[in-house]
Amino acid sequence: MIRINLLPFRAARKQENIRQQVSVFVLIVIFLSIILVWYSSHLGNKTEKLRVSIADAQKELKTYNEINKEIAEIRNKLKVLNTKTEVIDQLQTKRKEPVHILDAMTELIVAERMWFTSFQTNERIQRNPAPAQPRRGRAAPVNQPQQKASSVVDIVVKGIALDNKTVADFMTRLETSSLFSNVNLRTIRQVNIRGLSLMEFEVNFRKLQPENKKDDAA
Repeated sequence: MIRINLLPFRAARKQENIRQQVSVFVLIVIFLSIILVWYSSHLGNKTEKLRVSIADAQKELKTYNEINKEIAEIRNKLKVLNTKTEVIDQLQTKRKEPVHILDAMTELIVAERMWFTSFQTNERIQRNPAPAQPRRGRAAPVNQPQQKASSVVDIVVKGIALDNKTVADFMTRLETSSLFSNVNLRTIRQVNIRGLSLMEFEVNFRKLQPENKKDDAA
C-alpha cells in the first residue's frame, strides 16, 4: 500500500494562509494609515481656518471696541456740553428775570406818589403737598396725577409813599396783575423825611410761573 506524506503540503498551506493574513493585515494597516493621515491633514486645515477666522474676529472686535470707546467719549462730551448749555440758559434767564420783574412793577407803580427804596428776589423750590388720603370706606381716586416740585420766586419791595391810600392802590394793582400773587403788606409806618410826613412800607408777593398762569386760566 502506497502512503503519501501530507505534512509538507499542510505546512505549506498553513504558511500560505499565514502569509495571506499578514498581507491583509498589512494592507489594512496601510489603508488605515492613509485614512488617518488624510483625516489629520483635513483637521489641520480646518483648525488653521478656524484660527484665521478667530484672529479676524478678534481684530474686528478690537476695532468695534475702539469705536464704542470713541462713541462713549463723544456722548460724555455731549452730556457735559448740554449740562453747561442748560446752566448758561438758566443763568441768562435768572439774570434777566429781576429786570423783567422790575419793569413789570414799574408799570404798576402809582406815578409821582411813591418810589422804591429796596427790591429783592428769592427763588426757591417748593414741594407741593401730597394729595389728601380718601376717607375710610371710600376708594382711592384712579390715575391721580403725581405732585411735582415747582420753582417759586418770592419778591420783597420796600418803598416810600405819600399816604396809606397810595400803598393800598399799589397793592391792588399787584393783586389784579396777571404776573403776581400772594400780595401781603409786611410793615407800614410813618416817617419824617426832610420835614415831610411820609409812609414807609414793605410788601412781599410772589411771581406767577407759566404753569401757575395756565392753572389760573383754567
